[in-house]
Amino acid sequence: MSQEKGKYAKEATIQAADNYVSLNNTDKARQVLERASTMGQPTAQYHTVRARLLQASGDDVGAQDAIKLAINADPAYAPAYLENGLMYIKRDALTEGVEQLDRYLSLVGENAEGTQAKQIRELVNQLQQTVNR
Repeated sequence: MSQEKGKYAKEATIQAADNYVSLNNTDKARQVLERASTMGQPTAQYHTVRARLLQASGDDVGAQDAIKLAINADPAYAPAYLENGLMYIKRDALTEGVEQLDRYLSLVGENAEGTQAKQIRELVNQLQQTVNR
């Protein structure tokens, strides 16, 4: 884990918090994310991980608000659009969800290696068929 020093300390701390969210260890994720919040201006990555944490904690409204902050912090941060699209879909707002997922795919573009772009493209195609019915 980050020692809170160095050029990439904040990013490493945020990534550690995201890992804890993925492991459903929301208490530890919250602690680590709080540490990241003291390391300078919140970034789109920070807000996106915070949204994932809030959603894992059952706060869907707070999660959506955090994603809006992520997009405002960096309108070119693709993962924020992915999370936003999935949140819309969860709420059965399919049109909005597809729009956000399309934005994610356009931002990822040719840099799709290491992403879920292929699965997201398939999901978007399925959702568009559902919306167009």
